[in-house]
Amino acid sequence: MINFELCAIRSCIVSAMDCHKMGKIYTPERMMSTALIKFMTAAFVGTSSLAMLVTLSPSGANGWETWFSLEYGKDMSSLKIPMKTAKKVTTTNSSSSKELKRLKKELKQVVESWKNTPTSGPAAKYVGVRLGNAIWIAQLGMELEQLGIKSESEEDYSCTKVYEELFAVDKQIFMATMNPMGNWKVENMK
Repeated sequence: MINFELCAIRSCIVSAMDCHKMGKIYTPERMMSTALIKFMTAAFVGTSSLAMLVTLSPSGANGWETWFSLEYGKDMSSLKIPMKTAKKVTTTNSSSSKELKRLKKELKQVVESWKNTPTSGPAAKYVGVRLGNAIWIAQLGMELEQLGIKSESEEDYSCTKVYEELFAVDKQIFMATMNPMGNWKVENMK
């Protein structure tokens, strides 16, 4: 950070303290400030905890910088704003099972799309993307299954099993790309 930004952040700290003492809500500066200042001062409204480390030089030749650093740290330590408590997000078991059902349905579609993608020719460029998408969706479903959430559907379509099979295929493709011949063939999933 350059000195201009340090000075601007210090003045924002003082403004935030003054607003809090008067019982007003602090609004960070938006005009004539850099992206860093906007980012840093957004933390002065009580939604996050801040920590600062001040380093000092033992050399007498750096006395002015040491004094300024101590003053800066003093101002920063006096910034005390009550923390806003975040609302607790709870999900019901029924909403999670609906999400798992939706993921399983989407996973079937994505796996079918991946299986039907040719491994040669112009369309082969989509194999990796479709495989990655299928692995990602299977992983989301697997995490819900590991939490003990049951799907509303009667089908026995395990995201964990599909994830393991897709990951094994991905490993085959990776090993084949390391092969100087570059030839690979994926066996059909069960």
